[in-house]
Amino acid sequence: MKCELCGEKSATAMVEIEGSMLRACSKCSSFGNIKFKIEAPVSEKAEEKTITIKMPPARKEILQVLVKGYGRIIKGAREKANLTQEELGKKINEKATIIHKIETGHIEPSLEFARKLEKFFRITLIEEYQETSSSEKRYPEKELTLGDLARVRKR
Repeated sequence: MKCELCGEKSATAMVEIEGSMLRACSKCSSFGNIKFKIEAPVSEKAEEKTITIKMPPARKEILQVLVKGYGRIIKGAREKANLTQEELGKKINEKATIIHKIETGHIEPSLEFARKLEKFFRITLIEEYQETSSSEKRYPEKELTLGDLARVRKR
């Protein structure tokens, strides 16, 4: 028999832990009151298979990210409109040094700033990225212990 707390193959006692009766090994039996000893059957074979545990439905998370090469796109749009960095800064109420740092890739614009530039130049700087998580986890088939369930919840 297996320990219902840690999964070790040698459960040696029935233990009462917080009002529940559980099979426990010698290590785990110290967590409660031993009610009686158990003798394990002579032949116990464990087969390794896999089981699938269904997790809650996958959540789809939509993230907004800047497109690659945003600095080059902004600079190209500014030059196409025949504007200097100072002139663009005055028109959108931003500092020319910030525009220079964004165009050269030294800083990344905030989503708010990128939206302002998208609206002004009618360009695309923000794209949506959809991230999904799997709703199935695969584990070796075995009797689940309380410790296994605690680990499954953490993930």
